[in-house]
Amino acid sequence: MWAFLSCLSSSHVLCVLAGFLAGVLAPQCQWPNIRFTRPKATEDGWGFGKRNDRLYGLEHGKLNLELPPKSMWMNMGFWRDTDDFPTACQALLVEVLRKAKLLEDDNTGKGKSSPTTPPRLRSGLKRLSILDLGFGCGDQTAYLVQLARIPLKYVGITLNYRQYRFAQNRLGPSCSSSDKGTKRDVQLFCEDAARTDSWPEGLRSAVSSLNNNNRNNATDQNTKKNNTSQQSSAEETWVLALDSLYHFHPSRQPVLSLAAQDLNASLMAFDLLVSDSASWHQRWALKLVAWLGDCPVRGGGPFLTRAQYAEMLVEAGYDRNKIELHDVTGDVFEPLARYMRRRGGELEDVGLTLGSLNVARLVFGWWARSGVLEAVIVVARKSSSPDAKGKA
Repeated sequence: MWAFLSCLSSSHVLCVLAGFLAGVLAPQCQWPNIRFTRPKATEDGWGFGKRNDRLYGLEHGKLNLELPPKSMWMNMGFWRDTDDFPTACQALLVEVLRKAKLLEDDNTGKGKSSPTTPPRLRSGLKRLSILDLGFGCGDQTAYLVQLARIPLKYVGITLNYRQYRFAQNRLGPSCSSSDKGTKRDVQLFCEDAARTDSWPEGLRSAVSSLNNNNRNNATDQNTKKNNTSQQSSAEETWVLALDSLYHFHPSRQPVLSLAAQDLNASLMAFDLLVSDSASWHQRWALKLVAWLGDCPVRGGGPFLTRAQYAEMLVEAGYDRNKIELHDVTGDVFEPLARYMRRRGGELEDVGLTLGSLNVARLVFGWWARSGVLEAVIVVARKSSSPDAKGKA
């Protein structure tokens, strides 16, 4: 189906509609009774249909898989220096942190990192608070906890209960630890991050505690006033959305407004933007993709243009001059589709398949070929936040 959607001419769109109508009318029509059968085995049991095919194949490959998997990353990845899925997913998180100026400069000018030279948080940062909108199975949570050698307060929200339970089993519902005086406080919640008005009191309280101003209200007011600039540079609050915002129903706006206005938090995210040059055929195809992918389709849909996205962030409360949209399309769609195609072949070698992920593979390939969507890293700050030192 996605091969048809990738075509731009109206004739192909009419072909899709004709196929749909044929599918609707098919049950009411008399069609020839066509049967397809597999050739029977030869008398001696050998050849194309040899008898042991019915008993032995590759199904036992499932019994040899390492479970649970060492990692359960799930994002589109940043594939610049790798062809491995978990590594690419971790690299996307690292690249988002780098664009947000939260990591030390590696002096390469290319933003590269490797397992042998793991990144470090920026020197001078004394405390970090993160609201993670869509933490998946906990891999990015575990990575942030490992990365932070400073006090970290982390609140993660996910809507998927099975992923929430998986992450809980790995990290615990509340993961507080002390390592040489470094406190890391991690809280996970299974709620709808998009519907902020429906959050339970426990989540509201946890999110409110991420605001540095709220946390410092108990301190001496005079001391607080004298050290405002030092606190603002040493303590930072961020909202992280790694490949999740386009799923938010009815829109991203409520949680972004809460982040900017209530938490005084900066935003770092990976998101998708529609190209200004996308045709109406492609835009309708994207709406169908959104519907199938459980994304909002009303209004402008989940995919906005650069100008529309910037306006949304400004309306939420971010400074227009401190909004950065970094295009990373070339390091995302095409290498991801290529990897999924290769992995599909590897799975078939042990009797498994990609299953429904094949649809995603075709969609990513279409996005790569057509240029209808941009993969972008978003960084947004308020006027009161410390300014970035130039754009990456």
